[in-house]
Amino acid sequence: MDMIAQIVKDNRQPVRDCMDKVQKQLPDLAGTMVIHFVVDPDGKVTKAELNVERSTVKNPEVSDCAAKVFWASNSRPRRAP
Repeated sequence: MDMIAQIVKDNRQPVRDCMDKVQKQLPDLAGTMVIHFVVDPDGKVTKAELNVERSTVKNPEVSDCAAKVFWASNSRPRRAP
């Protein structure tokens, strides 16, 4: 569980940047996103996708960007939790 918490913490700002980028074009965009991701035993994200049912932000540009952030985290070194 510590590994998952660290992945979320490490990616919080990059995911927020996804939202901020789109908000420049759509200032009224607001809400929450729930991203489901799967982490293998080596700490690599093997799946990342928007949970549409639990998210209020359904803008595909934001959700695609957020999912890519988690995929990209595979190429960054992990910090100890």
